[in-house]
Amino acid sequence: MDANERRRRLRTYEDALKNVDDMVCVLDGDGAVTYATAPFVAWIGAADLDGVVGRRLDALVDEEDAQQVADAVAALTDAATGSGGGPEPARTIELTVDREGDGRPRHGQLRLSTLSDHGSGLVGSLSDTTDLRRTRTELSAERDRFRRLFDRIPDPVMEVVLEADETVIDGVNPAFESRFGADEATLRGQPIGALDIHDSRLGDREARGDGATDLDALVRERGFATEEVRRQTVDGPREFLFRGFSYETEGARRAFGIYTDITDRKRRERYVRIVNRILRHNLRNELNVVFGFAGEIADRTDDDRIRDYARRIETTGKRLSGVAEGAATLRRVVEEGYATDPEPVDVGAVVEEVVARRATERPDAGVTADVPSGIAVSGDDRLAIAVDHLVENALEHGGDAPRVAVTAERDPDAEVVRVSVADDGPGIPSAVREVIAEDREVTQLRHNTGVGLWIAAWVVEAYGGDIRFDTGLDGGGTTVTLVLPAAERDGPGLAGGEAEG
Repeated sequence: MDANERRRRLRTYEDALKNVDDMVCVLDGDGAVTYATAPFVAWIGAADLDGVVGRRLDALVDEEDAQQVADAVAALTDAATGSGGGPEPARTIELTVDREGDGRPRHGQLRLSTLSDHGSGLVGSLSDTTDLRRTRTELSAERDRFRRLFDRIPDPVMEVVLEADETVIDGVNPAFESRFGADEATLRGQPIGALDIHDSRLGDREARGDGATDLDALVRERGFATEEVRRQTVDGPREFLFRGFSYETEGARRAFGIYTDITDRKRRERYVRIVNRILRHNLRNELNVVFGFAGEIADRTDDDRIRDYARRIETTGKRLSGVAEGAATLRRVVEEGYATDPEPVDVGAVVEEVVARRATERPDAGVTADVPSGIAVSGDDRLAIAVDHLVENALEHGGDAPRVAVTAERDPDAEVVRVSVADDGPGIPSAVREVIAEDREVTQLRHNTGVGLWIAAWVVEAYGGDIRFDTGLDGGGTTVTLVLPAAERDGPGLAGGEAEG
């Protein structure tokens, strides 16, 4: 009766195994298969159970794995019978099987354990890892491709983790390191504020905000951001197209930020706009005047007003010449680009020379300068060009007895120097100021009639500074202020003072 009951239980267990999808096999002490479920038989590649029963398991797998199976069976059997060392409950083996006619190997993980402590056999539980291994291989290849792209892309790229309360830098590519003078090992794990690539328009950071923080907020809020920004690089200020986007991965939110240098393109665009919309407009109008009066002279050679027309032609020609000279200067300023190797420039000496020359040319005007000694900016010889054109512009539009005052001061907190040219003239129209400040597009209907302000604006931009407008002397006219980066250390003997004419 006990034997019959045992056989009944065994048949029940066997029936249960036949109806499960698990891949299970039973081995005797020599490693031969005594039973296997249908999924296990199919995975091995046998036609039916008879194709595996009685055969050693190490003979059913690839030759590379056979020795591991044989060693595991021997070790577990010896441990169960007491002929080996201490008890060894289980072993896990990685298997590979090449099915006949399939051509695609199957990978699996086999866990062998003893059926009892008396050496009565082993049981094996097999898990198919083919798809998992393929996925891991694909992911590894994808990571390698991404890493190569990340490392070799010429644009600076950074990757961050968007945590709940802060944004943490996870890595930057070599282009980012070389362009911004950063070190990936130092930045990794640091908050986004550790990046010193803020907006380089000096003196107005409070109004503009922290560039990196603003872009971070946009990416967090929208999931993406596309902005044209100006950033300080190892080669000086440059303009970039920033593109940032976030994505979800493994329960974390991450983001990429890509900087594409558009400095040269933006410079060319602005230069073309100026030439096409302003210089061409002025030249055409002035030439029309010249040709119109020239025609009058030809028709009225005996007219008493001939001298008047001649004077008008001469005046117009001078204006035209001035525009051409200004265009040449503007082109030089634009083509030289940003000041990549600036040096300390004595503001007092520059202002004194400009004021003295302009006062001699216009003795009827009141041109003064008040610049404390020791003030220097980080720039080049183009500073004198910018100041000279601002003074000339103020004198030209200031009437019969214009007054012009040139001043300068250093802001130690913002590390900038403010050079101001104030006049008592009619003032610069708001439309012109908006165009100069790039708050309005240059069009035929909204343009500046001269190039002096443009030259000053381009010099300021080349220095990574800013240009501002305010009321002028006695509550009238205009004050144009150039906000420029101060020299790191004002040189000894830099002298400023007062000049008057």
